[in-house]
Amino acid sequence: MVDSSGEGRRGGKAVQLAESGCVKKYVFSPSGRELWTVVGSRGDLLVDDALPYCSCRHFHFRVIGGMDVTCVHLMALTVARARGLYKEFKLSDEEYRQLLGFILNDFSSSL
Repeated sequence: MVDSSGEGRRGGKAVQLAESGCVKKYVFSPSGRELWTVVGSRGDLLVDDALPYCSCRHFHFRVIGGMDVTCVHLMALTVARARGLYKEFKLSDEEYRQLLGFILNDFSSSL
């Protein structure tokens, strides 16, 4: 059963995250690969709205479990993209693995 009771509250939190600069876009060159993160309460979270996917606990337990539709971080990404409220960082392809390692370290330490 999908719970929509917290949707309004999460929507407000998503706007707050977007407006406070918590959404980051990393563009790697020369490949043009993109990686998006949202700063959560436990560090940077990997988000991908095309899948959709977020590395937060809410997504893993509530969204994948069918009890919720999305998480606040994916909502923040949607708001930030629509309003141009994200920070963009340009990195080399060689830095991709290192950044992903930092994000995955944050993820594993929050479990």
